[in-house]
Amino acid sequence: MKTQLRHIAAYSIRIFLMVFWLYVALDKLWGLPTFHYALLRQPFPNWWADILYWALPLAELGIALLFLISSPFSVIQPIHQLAERSELGKRESKGVTRSASSSSAQALSKGAPFLLSALLLLAFTIYIALGVAGFYAQRPCGCASVFSGLSWDWHLLANIVLLGLSILGKSLYESSAPTDHGTEQYAYAGGGQPTFVSCTISFYHFLMFMRKRFPRRFAPFPGRPVDE
Repeated sequence: MKTQLRHIAAYSIRIFLMVFWLYVALDKLWGLPTFHYALLRQPFPNWWADILYWALPLAELGIALLFLISSPFSVIQPIHQLAERSELGKRESKGVTRSASSSSAQALSKGAPFLLSALLLLAFTIYIALGVAGFYAQRPCGCASVFSGLSWDWHLLANIVLLGLSILGKSLYESSAPTDHGTEQYAYAGGGQPTFVSCTISFYHFLMFMRKRFPRRFAPFPGRPVDE
């Protein structure tokens, strides 16, 4: 039961962070001039803004994509990898164990999105904390629309919570990740369903994002018959 709860918690955090990074990245990319102008008002050199207004959205989008494809049961994972796991499981059942380097490499790749998310959020948190502490001549301007309505104190708290979720997700994901032995049985039992769910949720939020950007000005069909 505890293992199942860890699986649910890890995948829930993964889906939440994936949707969060996808939203903030698309929001910045959709309004690059506005985001660039906001960066120019920050307390750092303007040439930083010329780099960050492209680098930050792409980094956030990359993290979101890593969350999508990092699942060991991703729907876009090649079929031959599943066959290799099955063969490896058969060999392990006969007493052949895989090397420690291979195990650590797989664990690192599975936890990479959480690690990158934590590092980026740590940078944001330090930057905002310095502003709240009065380190800058004036407090920096907000750049992410998702936090545009928050004060800087609440913005800092939100970043700390997101940072904590990234660290907790990495810990839960690594502790609850199934071994290669029995991977097929785990997948058939429903282990791959969270990836499908995460894809569906991402697509839904993308549609909501597009609908927000392009609200319908009129109904596509009249509400009553039109007289000739």
